[in-house]
Amino acid sequence: GWGVAKSLFRDKTGISVLQQASYSHCSPLDPSWEIRARQLTLNPAKNEGTARNATLRLYNIPLVYSPYLTFPLSKKRKSGFLMPIMGSTTVNGIDIATPYYLNLAPNYDATFVPHLYTKRGVIAGGAFRYLTPQAQGAMVGNILPKDRAYGQFLRQNNLDNASTRWDIQWKESRQLGSPQLTWQVDARQL
Repeated sequence: GWGVAKSLFRDKTGISVLQQASYSHCSPLDPSWEIRARQLTLNPAKNEGTARNATLRLYNIPLVYSPYLTFPLSKKRKSGFLMPIMGSTTVNGIDIATPYYLNLAPNYDATFVPHLYTKRGVIAGGAFRYLTPQAQGAMVGNILPKDRAYGQFLRQNNLDNASTRWDIQWKESRQLGSPQLTWQVDARQL
């Protein structure tokens, strides 16, 4: 990682406290993301940085402000909230999601993504990914209980179907004994 600061204090345990600072793990020549904060604390022993009164910037565009956030100091994964998802369409209304990443083990992880669609309702979604010496795969699923927009369509057309919508998908690629023999699955139920 690299960054700049107005002032820097480093204690004998290796913890650094930076004032009016920025930090990124990207190349200084092409910083795709950067955290700017009133105060940054970098703790190499815990592999964790802490930012107070921080702004996350992507390609120098401020996206998210947070009074407090943490981030890893290396490429090691860390459980926590990911970048919020926001958008709007005429079909779904305003879309707001707050993904939460779970670093479960070195070879598998999960993400839980609750979505609010103002015209439809709340979708609970998630993904589980795994990697073994013989296989890699993912299971993804979503459920939208009582989709308001779909329910209205059903009522307008005198259809008697449940308005709960869901989908589940399983993808896997597996070697079966030799590199020439593989198993591939892409199954989905809507």
